[in-house]
Amino acid sequence: MPEKHRIKEQLEMLCDAERIAGIDGSAFHTLIFFQNYRGRIDVFRRCDRFSYNLFLIASTLKQNLFFHSDHYADMENLTPGLDAWKSNSKLNSIDKIVRVLD
Repeated sequence: MPEKHRIKEQLEMLCDAERIAGIDGSAFHTLIFFQNYRGRIDVFRRCDRFSYNLFLIASTLKQNLFFHSDHYADMENLTPGLDAWKSNSKLNSIDKIVRVLD
């Protein structure tokens, strides 16, 4: 959970990583600080579309973001009826993501 760490700590954890992978969400917003990141970034959908913010970050930094539009994370919506960016979800299984990353 990135939000449990200060921004500086988040950047230190990620800056030298060969690969960053996760589910579309605000945790990826720290990528805006990686002007010279050379690794690969894999982003998986949690709903029917990706956040516009990720496309903006990718186009601004010209980073190696790979959007897995055919692969949803196995998530359960805990707040039905709210828009995806307002809702709370729970990851049921990481197996789908791991299979794609292998």
